[in-house]
Amino acid sequence: LPRRRRDPKPTHAEEEWAVVRARTHIERIALPEGSQARCCRERSPGLLGSASSAEDNALSALVRELFGVTDVSVETNPKDLRPDILEPLRGAGVTRLSVGVQSFDDRLLKEVDRYAKYGSSDEIRSHLRGAAGMFPTLNIDLIFNQPHQTLASLERDLETVLVSGANQASFYPLMTSHTV
Repeated sequence: LPRRRRDPKPTHAEEEWAVVRARTHIERIALPEGSQARCCRERSPGLLGSASSAEDNALSALVRELFGVTDVSVETNPKDLRPDILEPLRGAGVTRLSVGVQSFDDRLLKEVDRYAKYGSSDEIRSHLRGAAGMFPTLNIDLIFNQPHQTLASLERDLETVLVSGANQASFYPLMTSHTV
């Protein structure tokens, strides 16, 4: 991406970016789970590939300006709902944080090998409460049709979403393959 200069006459690169911008409109950018959290933990590279939060913020602003981006969505997991990860994401202009919860049922979390990795239902709820209000949209991803999931368990998950601090929820059916 071109660097901003004080010279009012555009460079060739800036003229090329203007042509790209005229032909391209990108409203949303969605960044996959894990990469942003690792970047923030490791501090290099940053959210959008730069080495510092200040560069992240400048690059994020430039991408928004050049392409008309209005929404930046990041997928993450419950363990990464910590200030050292969330603050840089908010500073870089993330507008939607989507958290892969899958379920609030500890038995189901253990069955799908998420309990040890991402915490218990109580820990997940605590992390969500800490993240509530930090982004315009806090989304919870839940999976239904899990083996051993009962209607009562799914109803408890829905009740938990309502008091979690999240303002959006996405539901996905568990899809299995006989070849895996």
